[in-house]
Amino acid sequence: INIKFIYNYLNYIDFFLKSIIIFVKYFLIIFMEKIILKPNKASFFIMRMFIAIIIVVLLTAFLLIAPLFDNSLSGLISVRSYFIWAFVVVLLLIYFFVYFAYKKAEYILDKNKIIYNYWTIFSDNSVELSVDKITEVTMVLPFIEHLIFKTWYIKIKSAWSSESKTIFSNLKNSKDVFEAIQELM
Repeated sequence: INIKFIYNYLNYIDFFLKSIIIFVKYFLIIFMEKIILKPNKASFFIMRMFIAIIIVVLLTAFLLIAPLFDNSLSGLISVRSYFIWAFVVVLLLIYFFVYFAYKKAEYILDKNKIIYNYWTIFSDNSVELSVDKITEVTMVLPFIEHLIFKTWYIKIKSAWSSESKTIFSNLKNSKDVFEAIQELM
């Protein structure tokens, strides 16, 4: 059995399946009422908690290592345990905020509008953008996020705003969504 033949055959099958998926998505956009998308869960959680995790890890490492360099910091050991518990509690609170934000985050592509539902600590929010008001659609490739999770952002500029607003973030299939938005326009 020729390995190169098998490799090429699998590539053709992969291309065929991807083509079918793209066709089905375009079909849904043209003939269905709406498409509901969710952000990539791992990317959403990790990228939003990344800064908090780094701060917690650095401060915890400092509190664990500091008494080793100076004996006068021996009183810090009892304080250190309080700090560690405080950091764990803060990290858990941040996790729950991100969890609820993920549960509420959804992107809806309709024939004539795009709706972005999201959550903050104090309210549920929704951004609705009419497709005929879109002036520019940009796809952004965040380096670290794309390297790890293969996700993208889509920024949309509308007639009523001077800046592009990131509507779609942490999407695995951003190229398909990008092309679907351009088809809607």
